[in-house]
Amino acid sequence: KSIGHLLVLQNITEQKQTEAALRQTQAELEQRVHARTQELTQANLSLRLHIEEREQAEEALQKYARRLKILHEIDQTILSMESPEAISKAVLERIERLIPLHQARIVLLDPTGQSIQRMAAFDDLPLSEPPAPPEELQTITHLRAGSYDLVDDIQHLDPAPAYEARLHQLGVRSYLNMPLVIQDKIQGLLHLASRNPEAFTLEHVEIAQEVAAQLAVALQQARLMETIQQHT
Repeated sequence: KSIGHLLVLQNITEQKQTEAALRQTQAELEQRVHARTQELTQANLSLRLHIEEREQAEEALQKYARRLKILHEIDQTILSMESPEAISKAVLERIERLIPLHQARIVLLDPTGQSIQRMAAFDDLPLSEPPAPPEELQTITHLRAGSYDLVDDIQHLDPAPAYEARLHQLGVRSYLNMPLVIQDKIQGLLHLASRNPEAFTLEHVEIAQEVAAQLAVALQQARLMETIQQHT
């Protein structure tokens, strides 16, 4: 009987040891599965991020290529036009493909700097009457070479100056005024406006600067050609 009892106890002990070893093995397997699941989840997340980053990079590259293409079109158009009015109109027709806007104007100072001449305009506002010339002239003369005016929301101006107040009456919420500069002297203004607040980003500012620089040279050249033709 003692031997039988010993055998039974030994069997029970071995069974318990086996069960304990099984539980330990099961726990290790579950731990490995958990670790592998986490690793797979992280890998999938990294893969998704990589795909998103690649798609964003491709989208940014396509957007930049489109920007260069339209800017090249503007350059070619400027070279093919002769009058300041034709140049200005062609530029406005293309710049709205790069910058979301509801109003645009190109204005030049006369040689004396005492009055302005509107070269071209684009308007998609409820009202289309521009600010009075004195207000616009004052705005141009207050600009400095290398600077620009960017107002994210006219409604936040309290009180709004006469120029901004008139734009607000026309339905404008934000605007960007980029000077046309020749040899550090302001010759005119590229005005872009929107019904939406904060419509213009830093990228839009960069585009406007590029266009304004080329436009200023082209308009100055066209004016000089007109002067020469008048005296021949």
